[in-house]
Amino acid sequence: MSRTSHRPLPAGRLPAQGALWFGVALGLVGVPVLWRWTTPLAAAIAAFGIVFYAGVYTALLKTRTHRNTELGAIAGAVPPLIGWTAVTGRLDLGALLVAGVVFAWQPVHFWALALKYTDDYRRAGIKMLPVTHGDRVTRRQILIWTVLMIAVSVALYPMGLGGVVYLAVAAAGGAVMLATAVQTLREEGTSAAWRLFHWSNLYLGVLYLLMIIDDGF
Repeated sequence: MSRTSHRPLPAGRLPAQGALWFGVALGLVGVPVLWRWTTPLAAAIAAFGIVFYAGVYTALLKTRTHRNTELGAIAGAVPPLIGWTAVTGRLDLGALLVAGVVFAWQPVHFWALALKYTDDYRRAGIKMLPVTHGDRVTRRQILIWTVLMIAVSVALYPMGLGGVVYLAVAAAGGAVMLATAVQTLREEGTSAAWRLFHWSNLYLGVLYLLMIIDDGF
């Protein structure tokens, strides 16, 4: 893909075999560390995340189904689950909500990106939604998932997983995201989608920061 051609691996600055073995080493060290010094559940979830992301999402789903983004979001939701279970040892509703934020965020984020780089994805043989189903379907799905993302984000407050500041930012930021998603649905070009892509980066980062520093007070 031309969008990623300057990264170290595709540009040839980093040998593929070296990157592979480095990744394998991280997994082989990281999972036992989680098992020994946190909880077996966190280690098991981490192992699942590695296998699912590398072996299922990357190797199979990306080039075979337009559902790659929604299914791939499972792998993207694994890190919050690792953190939660490492501390609590439980996989409960709180864990699912915290992970649910990034799960619902990913289709919004990556489909907005795919709208701008549809031709690039098509040439690479990656079955992103705008490649297989077109712009209009993608724009409608972005709006639906934006609403879902906001709903999950706000739901953390009544569960005691975020304070008043968190709720205010989740609601205000969500309103901006929703307005931009509506603009994305209505426009013909990709300027609103590109704004939504960048807004989504800020939204997710700020929300997770506030989960840490504004946890219910």
